[in-house]
Amino acid sequence: MKLAEVPAFAPNGAEAKPYSREKIAAMLKVLSEPSATAVATAAFTGPRLGELRRLTWESFEPAQDEKSLGSLNVTRSVWRSTVGDRKTAKSEWMIR
Repeated sequence: MKLAEVPAFAPNGAEAKPYSREKIAAMLKVLSEPSATAVATAAFTGPRLGELRRLTWESFEPAQDEKSLGSLNVTRSVWRSTVGDRKTAKSEWMIR
């Protein structure tokens, strides 16, 4: 690739800072469904935008008993309407 450059409006690569639990709770109080569920999922599981777009009900496994939590399996990503595999093997994750 020649003459490629990062556009001036592109982010500088700084780490994003998560919202506090208090701010998340305030957002969830004013949001209706399904927005509240989408925001809660993004806030409490931390997926990238493409990963969040690819989540389906099949990605969720309910808890097997009252002592355990369910799990959320993220194995695919969506970028500009293209569904694909994760960027790297390290990116494969599951939240329990």
